[in-house]
Amino acid sequence: MVEQYQIKLKKAITELQIADHMALVTYPLIKDKRVLLKSFEKLYSSIINLISAILQYEYLWKRIKIYQDPKDNLKTFLDKLSPKYNVSKQDLNEIKEMILIFEEHKKSPIEFTKGEKIIIMSKDLKTRTLDLNKIKIQINLIKDLIKKFNEKAYQGV
Repeated sequence: MVEQYQIKLKKAITELQIADHMALVTYPLIKDKRVLLKSFEKLYSSIINLISAILQYEYLWKRIKIYQDPKDNLKTFLDKLSPKYNVSKQDLNEIKEMILIFEEHKKSPIEFTKGEKIIIMSKDLKTRTLDLNKIKIQINLIKDLIKKFNEKAYQGV
C-alpha cells in the first residue's frame, strides 16, 4: 500500500528534477527569464510537497497533528520537525524566503528584469530579487532536505 507521504515525496522529487533541468540546462541555453520563473515555481511546488510528505510521515507515526490551515502545518514543520531533520537556521530562512517570494510573485502587479535578475515588486513597492544563483541554492537545499528525510524515514526514526 502506497502511503500519502510517499506520493507527496515522489511529486516533490519530480518537481525538483524539472526545476533543476530548467534552471541548469534550459535557461543557460535560451536565456529567457520566464524559464527561470517557471523553474522557481517548480521549486516552490517541490518544497511544499516535501514539507507535506514530512508532515504526513510524522502524522502516520502519530508524532504530530495535521491542521486544516496550511500556515499551522508550516509552523509545525518549522518549529517541531526542522530540528529533528537537522535543518539549519539558514536553510529555514531560505525556505521561508522561498515561500514569501512565491506569494509575492503571485500577487505582484509588476515584475521586470534587470541584468541577470528578476525583480518582483509588491503593491507597497518592496522588491524581491530572483536569479540563477538563488535558484541553485534552493535546488541544493531541497536535495539536501530530501536526503535527510529519506535517511530518517528508512531508519524508522
